[in-house]
Amino acid sequence: MEVTARLARFVVATGYDEMSPEVIAAAKPAFLDTLGVALAGSRAPSVGIVNDLVTRLGGTDEASVIGFALRTSAANAALANGVMAHALDYDDDIGVGYGHPSAVLVPTVLALGEALGRSGRDVLAAYVLGVEVWFKVARVMPRLHPLGWHPTGVFGALGAAAAAAKLMRLDADRTTMALGLGGSQAAGLIQNLGTMTKPFHAGNAARSGVVAAMLAADGFTATRAVLEGDLGFPVALCGHGEVDPGAMLRDLGAPFALIRPGINVKQYPCYYSAHKCIDAALHLIERHDIQPDAVASVDCRVPARVAKILFYTEPRTGLEGKFSMQFFMAAALVERSLGLAQFTDAKVNDARIRGLMKRVTMSEHRDWGPGEIPLDHPDIVTVTLKSGTEYRRAVATARGHADNPLTWGELTDKYQACARLAMPEKDAMRLSDMLAHLDELAEVGELMHLLRTAGR
Repeated sequence: MEVTARLARFVVATGYDEMSPEVIAAAKPAFLDTLGVALAGSRAPSVGIVNDLVTRLGGTDEASVIGFALRTSAANAALANGVMAHALDYDDDIGVGYGHPSAVLVPTVLALGEALGRSGRDVLAAYVLGVEVWFKVARVMPRLHPLGWHPTGVFGALGAAAAAAKLMRLDADRTTMALGLGGSQAAGLIQNLGTMTKPFHAGNAARSGVVAAMLAADGFTATRAVLEGDLGFPVALCGHGEVDPGAMLRDLGAPFALIRPGINVKQYPCYYSAHKCIDAALHLIERHDIQPDAVASVDCRVPARVAKILFYTEPRTGLEGKFSMQFFMAAALVERSLGLAQFTDAKVNDARIRGLMKRVTMSEHRDWGPGEIPLDHPDIVTVTLKSGTEYRRAVATARGHADNPLTWGELTDKYQACARLAMPEKDAMRLSDMLAHLDELAEVGELMHLLRTAGR
């Protein structure tokens, strides 16, 4: 069965006019959230290192690096902005373990859109299609984490290639080539979580997508069967007989992945699958006014796959703290909050927090099986006081999940708090207004100019 070519034809045949107002309305907040967290991330050490490299590499003056007076090639800008968008692990998520689409795709479409002089409608459509290809491929390959693959870097290269091909207006044959090139650039290891290399996965995927489309546009060839071939993408990642490539074509655009399952917005800048436990802990702490010194133990019941990812039991850096249930619970008890201010090297090494980390354990409940959804399996936090009093809370759906979304006010508050770390409030307000009317922009270069120069 043809799979890659049919996906390519879908990308070519589907434009802004084929997308419902509901789909476009779902895409705009993703740009707002992603650019907010990218602006906040622009001060991360990893971003400074990547931007220094981009400056040394040079490149055609055609695309902007967010938050810096720096212009470079579209590929290099996609790299830099992708690292920036994922640097704080505060960007959105899709489905269950399928990665962080917007940190890859928003940098891809804005960098290439600026270089090509594309409109807001063009970049919105390309983003929607990038998410669609990403999710429809990912949903039939749901168990990459235990195999050591980071879905953001793996599926991101394919999604970014699709989005970039759409912006470059490639025909179906060359879009097929771009997908083939994207598949061969897919990469990212779970072992690198908690280091600067995790956000590099997002930036590298964005750059890979841009490079794939540019090469395909010039006649560079790749396999036409990257998804269905006997030695193609799913087989290389999961093994023979583990994936049905034909299932990738099911329900293309009906509905779009932006509608179902939808995007999950992060309330906390850390590993998303722990957010249910964080919600539960913060609720218990506030409701019962739990004092840190009164706590004997905290137990978090999570699926085995979640426990396996949270492998930093004694984190030493803010980045490692983003993948440590021990730190989440201890910091929540001491700080009564888990925001950007908590995920620092200093907080992770705070003596009071480290003392409480020793009292936090994880236990495993039954993992969800084929055909089940994680909403059937709430995570459970139990706080036991030294007095013997026990408080317990189960949470099935984290705040910010597509089925339990943040209010518009909560989303804009998050955006403003992030954006103001890198630009004056008036510029942050102007940017949010431009994003609300992104479909009316004749060229996204106007938006990128503001992102490059605001406050400077």
